[in-house]
Amino acid sequence: MRHVRRGGLRLAGAPDGLPGRSPVNAILWWLQALFCCAYLVHAAVHAFPPAALRRRLDAEDRPGLRLTANLTEALGGFGLVLPGLLHTATWLTPASAAGLFLLMCGAVAFHVTRREHAPAMLPAVLAVGLAFLTYERGFAYPLA
Repeated sequence: MRHVRRGGLRLAGAPDGLPGRSPVNAILWWLQALFCCAYLVHAAVHAFPPAALRRRLDAEDRPGLRLTANLTEALGGFGLVLPGLLHTATWLTPASAAGLFLLMCGAVAFHVTRREHAPAMLPAVLAVGLAFLTYERGFAYPLA
């Protein structure tokens, strides 16, 4: 594996012989960025909710669970991109994806037990994407 410089930014994870031009590596970086943005926005919305959402969230009886999930989402979102960009502890990227996968499985179980089947669909789809990202960054195209 080598580090590839693109527009002043060195990207990790390019296979030898393909200096950063692997389409799978590019797709994985886009997925990592997309998941990072999604989780950071979701955590920010729950940390600083609008008035209507605040009333609904305050009516729930599990503020500790919500806080834990939001912190996990924020840290996991950063863990998806920062190790590869900083070229340090790159094992954290698949570990973050695996942790977020487990969190999404818990979210699916949480919504299904409350008979909220429609809200369970998004975490289920995210879990599939995170499982793919965990495998690809952990085994097939690891960050160098």
